[in-house]
Amino acid sequence: MEKVFAWTTPARAIRAEAAHWRSVSVEERVSAVESIRRATPGVYGGVPARLERVYRFVELAPRQVPIVGAHALAVAAGEDE
Repeated sequence: MEKVFAWTTPARAIRAEAAHWRSVSVEERVSAVESIRRATPGVYGGVPARLERVYRFVELAPRQVPIVGAHALAVAAGEDE
């Protein structure tokens, strides 16, 4: 079998990969994800018995949200304030 290589851009590569995964069956997609899942623990040295839940609350100062879209045009024209 002859190998075929083609130059591409990152955007084209993403579109081609997305088209490939849309063309395969759900069973094949799940099988691929399962293969990756099984291969991952060996790469990272095992899986902990339990995963720790980590979160934090961040308080940010209020900030003005920019007006965009059709509403911004109406405000600029003086129609809506």
